[in-house]
Amino acid sequence: MDEDLGGLTREQLIEEARRLRAGIRAHRDATGHDLCWHHPELWRLLPEPVEPAVAVPTWPQFLRGCIRYRQSLDEQQPGAPRTTEEHEARPADDAAQRPARVPALRVARPVTDLARARAMYAAGLGWRELSAFADHQGFDGVMLGAAGAPYHLELTACRAHPVTPRPTAEDLLVLYLPDPAEWALRCAAMHDAGFRQVPSFNPYWEVRGRTFEDPDGYRVVLECAGWQGDPAPPHSGAPAPNSTSS
Repeated sequence: MDEDLGGLTREQLIEEARRLRAGIRAHRDATGHDLCWHHPELWRLLPEPVEPAVAVPTWPQFLRGCIRYRQSLDEQQPGAPRTTEEHEARPADDAAQRPARVPALRVARPVTDLARARAMYAAGLGWRELSAFADHQGFDGVMLGAAGAPYHLELTACRAHPVTPRPTAEDLLVLYLPDPAEWALRCAAMHDAGFRQVPSFNPYWEVRGRTFEDPDGYRVVLECAGWQGDPAPPHSGAPAPNSTSS
């Protein structure tokens, strides 16, 4: 499951260690009523976008467990200060106010050359390999994405019955990059990875973005803008797209 670590650079490994240490410290430094809460933010430090299956005990078993846990604090932390502070309900405690859990999004694409597509998308988008499988009921595949993000791209190839990709000019994978410097670097990475810059079928994507196409005809749009759920006019900080090249 952790094969991706072998492909990380020294700097990436150091950053990964820092993230893990920060998560462990946050859990260690919990105090008061926060001791009774589980910390799902720790799960998000893992690269795989899998929602942990939590078994919730019924009330009698839960209360007995709470009492035992509190007794264990007396045994393990007899000198720790005690507090009489009451627990105050958080907004997230109210089910009516609790935000809906964001589901993981997978975009799956069959490709003609899995090794080539894996290398191109990893280098072009800067994504890491989250998971991979071989000959799973005749399919090979790889999942690429950003660590902790609720989305990933699956590239597959069928050994017995290869599927010919048939994307249209409007089948787009759009990434919003509001920072102009980051956007320019990612556009250069797409070129270097072997993507071909093409004119967008929809002129909207030409205003603040660039459209790239892989050898199977799949298109990726890098949009130099943020996205907040509604359209916004072009901002002056976005560099104008270069002329398209073959």
